[in-house]
Amino acid sequence: MTQSTQLVSVVVPVFKKEDTLSKCINSILSQSYEKIEIILIDDGSPDNCGDICDEYALYDDRIKVFHQENKGVSAARDKGVELAQGDLITFVDADDILASQFIEKLMSYFDDTIDVVVGKNRPSSKNFKMTLSNIEAIKRMFLDDNFGVNVWGKLYRKKYLNKEMFPLGIKMGEDMYALFHVLTQVKKVVYVSDSMYIQQSSEFTSYNNVNIAEFYSSIKLLKEILSYVKKNRLGCEECIDMALVKRCIWLINIMCIRNDFDESLYDLCLMNVKDFVKQYSCRHSCLSLKYKIAILLLCLCPKLYLRLFSFVKRGEVA
Repeated sequence: MTQSTQLVSVVVPVFKKEDTLSKCINSILSQSYEKIEIILIDDGSPDNCGDICDEYALYDDRIKVFHQENKGVSAARDKGVELAQGDLITFVDADDILASQFIEKLMSYFDDTIDVVVGKNRPSSKNFKMTLSNIEAIKRMFLDDNFGVNVWGKLYRKKYLNKEMFPLGIKMGEDMYALFHVLTQVKKVVYVSDSMYIQQSSEFTSYNNVNIAEFYSSIKLLKEILSYVKKNRLGCEECIDMALVKRCIWLINIMCIRNDFDESLYDLCLMNVKDFVKQYSCRHSCLSLKYKIAILLLCLCPKLYLRLFSFVKRGEVA
C-alpha cells in the first residue's frame, strides 16, 4: 500500500473545549493529505461540544462522533483507538491545531521499516532527521523536551496501539506512560525537525494552577516505568531516573511557591533526589546548571534551597 492511499485516523478527545473545538476541527479538515478519518470522542462534555461535533459530522463524512459518559481523557483516547480504521493514527487535543501539511509531511517520512514518526514540539532554525532504535527513542523522549513525553505531534502505526494503552483515572502523565509502552514495542522511529503541531496551551502554565495530587501521580507513573525498565533490562534507567528527579524538584518548587506543603510528598521527593545523587552524582552532562544547583542545595541544605527558591520566585511575581 502506497503512502498516498493509507488511511490516517485522527483521534480527538473532547471535553469542555467549545471555545477552541471548531478551530481544531477546521485545521484537521484543512489537511493537504485528505485520506483521513476524524474521530471525535465527546467525553460527556457538559457544554456545547457534543452538538458542535454532531454538526461537523453532518458537514463532512470523514468525521465520526462517539458520545460517552465522562470517563477522562485516557478513556476517550482509548475509545478513539478502538474505533480507528486507519493504518496510521495521530492524536490531537481539542484546544490545539495542526498546520495544513502536518499529516502529509509526517507521512513523507514513512516507509515499510518505520513505526513512528515524531515531529519536533517547537520550531527552530536547525533542520534534522534522525533514525532511532526504540531504546534510543525512549532515551530521547525523557531527555529532549522537543521530542517530548506527549502522544500528540506524532504519527503511529496502529498495530502498536491498543484500546487500553492509556492508564485510567490519571489526569497527568498518562501521555508519558502510553508513549513509553508504545516505544518499547516498535523497532524504528524517525525524529524530524518539522514542527507543525501548534499547542495552544501548556500543561504547566503556572505554579498556581497545578493540582499537587495529580502532579504526584505522574511521579508514581515514572516510578512504574523505571521498575519496568529495570525488570526488562532495557538499559535506559539513568534517563528515567533523571526525569524522575526533575519532576520531584518541580513538585517541591510547586509546594514551595504556593506555601502548600504536604510533608509526606516532600520527604518522598527529597529522598528521590538524594538517591539520584548517590547513584549518579549530580555532574551528569544532560543536567542543566540550574538542576545541578538545585540538587546540590536540596541534598546539602534543603531549608536554604526552599528559602532561596521562594525568595526568587516571589521577587519575579512582584
